[in-house]
Amino acid sequence: MRLATFLKFVLAFVVVATTVANGANAANTAPFSLTFTTRNTLEPGQPEMLEAFANAAQFSDTISFFWNWGDDNQVAAITTVVMLAQRMGFKVVINMSGNLGKLLPPGYQPTFADPAIAGKYINAVAYLASLKPTYLNIYSEVNLLATYSPSEYSNYQKIYANAYRTAKAASPSTLIGTSYVDVLWVGKHQQALTDQLSPHDFIGITSYPFNQFLQVSDIPGDWYSQWRTVYPNERLLFTEIGWSSAPAPLSPVQQALFVAALPRLMQNVSPEVIAYVLQYDGPFNNIGDLTPAQWAFYEFFGADPVTLFDQFNHLGLFTADGQPKPAWYAARNLDFNVGR
Repeated sequence: MRLATFLKFVLAFVVVATTVANGANAANTAPFSLTFTTRNTLEPGQPEMLEAFANAAQFSDTISFFWNWGDDNQVAAITTVVMLAQRMGFKVVINMSGNLGKLLPPGYQPTFADPAIAGKYINAVAYLASLKPTYLNIYSEVNLLATYSPSEYSNYQKIYANAYRTAKAASPSTLIGTSYVDVLWVGKHQQALTDQLSPHDFIGITSYPFNQFLQVSDIPGDWYSQWRTVYPNERLLFTEIGWSSAPAPLSPVQQALFVAALPRLMQNVSPEVIAYVLQYDGPFNNIGDLTPAQWAFYEFFGADPVTLFDQFNHLGLFTADGQPKPAWYAARNLDFNVGR
């Protein structure tokens, strides 16, 4: 996303913001919401941005954004879209990916043990907090780091509390936390990790269950409620959730069934946010962009990047050219009050 593109249309957004805000404010208070993604994330124009906000306003007064730490050229863009969302009446979730690899030249191994790296990270956290989001996830999928590099996770633990305090100083009302990949949290018995990063105001969860279960009907009834069993008094946010529609055996039908099943799957969880990750299909993930180190990362977790990226490029509720999938209509018909 380029700043010039966003700024070019700011005045136009001011004119239409009231319309979208009315939709957001009138939307139901169910936890299902959307992440801000457009049909062309590299160079979105005015219609695509308005479309993304309008889509989100149909479900909730909450919208989510992602930013990769180290992508400094994207700071202005996320600042602009967050401010626009707030002006339109949305509550904002910002998710920060702890991307060490893009901070320094190739060959240098950045580490949170380096005061300069730790300082850069904490400054980024403080800046995002200064935007006054409702929720700020300061390390997305932190259990990946804990599993892949326990020593680096230990270094992160030592600076976490400082990052939390700095964020709170910048925005006392913002709720601060980190997120965890569900299949790893379950498979590696990582329930105690959340206590290692304290204080926190919420626990975030990433869930793409199609990598664990062949069909929606295979998902255990307590797959999500186990989080509430372990953390009975915590705020829970599904900061990323989705089901891919391709390649086979994944399908648009199974994707729609997953979305439709969310009220049942979440009925004993009471999450504050369920953020569906993509509004539109990709291509957003390109294996040609992977470095050897990144290939090694995926191999460590037993994942094939070619297949995984193809799946992730088909997570959208719309096709890449904007055609609604069955999952979009399933989302429009969600009712989280059934059975309560």
